[in-house]
Amino acid sequence: MTESLDVMEDGSVRFTVMPMDIQCVDEISLQYFSSSFAELAYPWMTQAHRVFTQLGIDEDEWDEYSTLSSIKFIFKCKRQHPMPQENTSITSGSSGAGPVYLFIQPIPQPSDNDEVWRFWAEGTKYFWSSDSFGKEEMSEDMQLSLGLPSFTSEIYAIYYYWDQSAYEAIKMVHHHHHFDPSTVDLASMAGHSILELVGDDDRFETWEDSIEMTSTSDSQESVDGPTLNTCWDEDNDQSWSSEGEDSSMLEEMEEENEVEMKLMHVDEESDMEGNEFSHMDS
Repeated sequence: MTESLDVMEDGSVRFTVMPMDIQCVDEISLQYFSSSFAELAYPWMTQAHRVFTQLGIDEDEWDEYSTLSSIKFIFKCKRQHPMPQENTSITSGSSGAGPVYLFIQPIPQPSDNDEVWRFWAEGTKYFWSSDSFGKEEMSEDMQLSLGLPSFTSEIYAIYYYWDQSAYEAIKMVHHHHHFDPSTVDLASMAGHSILELVGDDDRFETWEDSIEMTSTSDSQESVDGPTLNTCWDEDNDQSWSSEGEDSSMLEEMEEENEVEMKLMHVDEESDMEGNEFSHMDS
């Protein structure tokens, strides 16, 4: 299925499959990466102390601030319709059997408002079509006749956060250059964008029933097109776990006296798990 993935102009994802082939698929996993993660992560570390100072954020709350890395969208086969044996043109995979198209609806951008996200959350996440442009959804009866599966959907947001030791390390870098950590001097020296506080504290509160975002960037967050993982049933033991991935990212800064410091240690967490968006049935 990987080769058949196409991203449409409206952001939806299209898979072109033969009805017989889709019978083997147990799970489809799409991952959308944030295009501005790197643009925000490095400026954030050099200016975090400034933000914490201006907002009066205590040290024990530092690791509560994070930036969106990616969104994982998982479709699990809910109901596998048996392929009708009498439909020999389909089951045999003969040249007379044409492909069908699975369309995954585009997900909203993280910067979209609550209404856009709720409309998407309450709507259908996918549909089958016999039209390559998805202009007409396939009827339930047709899906049954072709043996096409139904899916449940789950979405996970992957955030990166830095613990207190990382912030203490970056403070040492500030002091090494005789900079005040509450200023933008280090960020300016490193050539990073200057973050601007957006105002009231409400912008830093959890967006209820949606994705938690930290609004300190001077550019809007966006999500790139997806990458694909598929899991096959029965004889294939591949599986995906939202808690099975821990990663770390290190930035090394070399000073004139050849001092190297680890600026970042990031762990991966899935803040979506447990709320309305962590598991949604289609």
